[in-house]
Amino acid sequence: DSEVRARVFPGSLLGGTGDVLIIGDTGVNVRLIDGWTYSAIRTVTPNYGQQGTVVELNGTGLLAGGTNVTRVQLSGVSVEKVLYASATSIRVVAEFESVFQNTTGDIRIQVNNGQVITLEDGFTYGLPA
Repeated sequence: DSEVRARVFPGSLLGGTGDVLIIGDTGVNVRLIDGWTYSAIRTVTPNYGQQGTVVELNGTGLLAGGTNVTRVQLSGVSVEKVLYASATSIRVVAEFESVFQNTTGDIRIQVNNGQVITLEDGFTYGLPA
């Protein structure tokens, strides 16, 4: 029987890569340089809007090892539509949200393998003009 234990340390909030290190019980070390990708939403354009606003999320590892996006939320509200999704860019259309003041909340991307990428306070639903 074999047992593998993994420890993952928090990565940069900007995402990026890290090494994978396996240490055998014999003392042998095997390292895969840049073998792990930390997912992160780096930019949100625009980070403010209302229903119908097309929002571009850019970052690293946005599919987090999955093949497609199952849900995106802007400030706690599921988007109307995902227009495009790749590991580095996701384009969505904001859904209706009735607000009485500017409301800021997290952006959450859920992927078909269950992974969730979050950017705290990443989007503000604003009052209509």
